[in-house]
Amino acid sequence: RSGRIYLITIPCKKRNICYSRNTMHNSAIRKTVFYLFITLFFVSAPIIVFYTAGFRWNITQGFTRTGTMFIASVPKGATVFVNDKEAEETTPVVLTRRTPGDYSIRIEFDGHLPWSKRLTVTEGTTTFVDNVILFANEDPSLHIAEEIDAISWSPNKDAIVWANHQEGWTEIWVSQLNRPASRLVSRFPLEENVGIEWVTNEVISIMIDGEETLVRSDGTTSGIELANEFNAKVAVSADMVEIIDGSSAKVIARLPHGAYSILDERGHYILLEDTLNNKIALLNRNDVNEPLLLFEDATSAQWIGQDVLLFATPFAISIYEPSRHQTNLITRISEEIHTPQWHPDGKYLFYATDNELRVIELDDRDGRRVTVLATMEDIQSFSVDPKGRRVYVAGDDGIDTGIFRRELYRR
Repeated sequence: RSGRIYLITIPCKKRNICYSRNTMHNSAIRKTVFYLFITLFFVSAPIIVFYTAGFRWNITQGFTRTGTMFIASVPKGATVFVNDKEAEETTPVVLTRRTPGDYSIRIEFDGHLPWSKRLTVTEGTTTFVDNVILFANEDPSLHIAEEIDAISWSPNKDAIVWANHQEGWTEIWVSQLNRPASRLVSRFPLEENVGIEWVTNEVISIMIDGEETLVRSDGTTSGIELANEFNAKVAVSADMVEIIDGSSAKVIARLPHGAYSILDERGHYILLEDTLNNKIALLNRNDVNEPLLLFEDATSAQWIGQDVLLFATPFAISIYEPSRHQTNLITRISEEIHTPQWHPDGKYLFYATDNELRVIELDDRDGRRVTVLATMEDIQSFSVDPKGRRVYVAGDDGIDTGIFRRELYRR
């Protein structure tokens, strides 16, 4: 036999069966992968949408929407700590995607006193910590060295008029705060009960035994004429006081007997002071039926902005908002309070006791912060400069007597 080789071939039908089996197997894998991706998409898409919209998963609260914190300070560039963890950016800074809850916030700036509060972040809202003043960590420095027995600050806060009693004479001096130089404007025999007050930024009233003398800040007295700046007038009768509109001559309101004078007129508001009974009255000239908005015990009153009134008694400070007809007590202490003043930004209030100059933050979240800016042996009065960058204090620090300057912050 010749050794022939025989080839056995698999029928075509058998090949198709094997190929089909492989194809079906691959198709099943592709379908499984496809459906897996579809499932992942429908599962992950809502999570991504919720995450982008600010929602987070919390074990105790489930899905909650996050909040935002906006933190700004004066000076800028301060370091922010949230729950003792330093933020990546300095002030002003926006901290996003914060889980609702309470946070401990601390702001620090070199050479300044730190600020801290515990604040709450709520869902879908922004918690503002704006324009926090970081007060410089320093003591007041002597600015004008003089023996000052009485003092008055000019309306624009640029100058002071002060009295000095010595060697049988009383001298009245004027000093400019931006360039400490004093000018003698009046001199007369010793009168320890002399009253001095600025009438305008140029004219000073000197009151002795009920008699008033007007003098300019340069010492001249001739030709001084003061225009009546108020439209309303005070008319006194036997049993009451009438406040009369100067234009229409109509009676705006009737008040109990007292020594009233008009402190301020702005728009339809008329602010009066009763020095006999230590009261203030606030009237609305447009309200015919109930013009009397406020009638309270007070030794001082002043406006901040157009619609917030600050008034104080010797031991308490309050603010009144006529638009809401609402009075809020800011602080009450056991020590006598010197005339309080606003900071120009309207968020801080300064006041002094006999020995301390303090500033209180009006934001009452987590309580109102009170900072002591100066401690002295005696404080007569103080004044905040119009830009809110420094405060001047008339007093005695135990070594020197005169006007002291205290920078509120450093840029």
